[in-house]
Amino acid sequence: MTVQDTRTWELTVGEIVTEASRMAGLLAAEETLSAVQMTAGQKKLGRLIKSPAFASAITRGVTTVEVTTDGSAIEYTLDAGIVDIIGEGWFTADGEVSRNPVMQRDRKGFEMLQPSEDVTTEPTHFFVDRSDSPLVVHVWPGARVGVIRLPAHRQRADVTNANATLDLEQHWQDAIITALASEMMIAASLPMDRVGVVDSLAQRKKDEARQASGSRIPQRAVIGHKIPRAWR
Repeated sequence: MTVQDTRTWELTVGEIVTEASRMAGLLAAEETLSAVQMTAGQKKLGRLIKSPAFASAITRGVTTVEVTTDGSAIEYTLDAGIVDIIGEGWFTADGEVSRNPVMQRDRKGFEMLQPSEDVTTEPTHFFVDRSDSPLVVHVWPGARVGVIRLPAHRQRADVTNANATLDLEQHWQDAIITALASEMMIAASLPMDRVGVVDSLAQRKKDEARQASGSRIPQRAVIGHKIPRAWR
């Protein structure tokens, strides 16, 4: 048996739009999309993967945000693509390598709106102001010079490049193609009975892809220690 070299093969954005158009019955097998049709399909695809229907499953990726503190400011604006901060943060002072005190997230943040008198100490808390766009992080006390690292959810990459691949796991491709085909059929005013068949298939494929993503969540490891009888 010969193993084919297809482990890393992925459809590009342009290929996904083309496949969806063919599934919708809007493009014959021997035809290609015009530049106008491709742009319209990419816009539909961009709205689809960032819509509420898909947002909880694929819109947010996980990354680490690094905020460089200047020793005086208590507010720092994050990149526009950051959706929210998840979990706790870590601070490393300038010139230090291994010391990373944990920063607790404050849910109210009222006391952090006032600057601390001492800006030479290490920050111990932070508050994320989600009313601002982009997000603003308030730290307390005022951080000395160093780097704050925060785990964050980010928006998925845009689909403006037809030659790029989607910023998500490969098993989402089929679900995306089917859902995009359903959107195209509705936009083209095709019969609703045909739309309903494709839409039902899209929902099933999305559920399957969601389950596949969920099955890859790391399991918590528990280490068993032998406890001396005298301590029991």
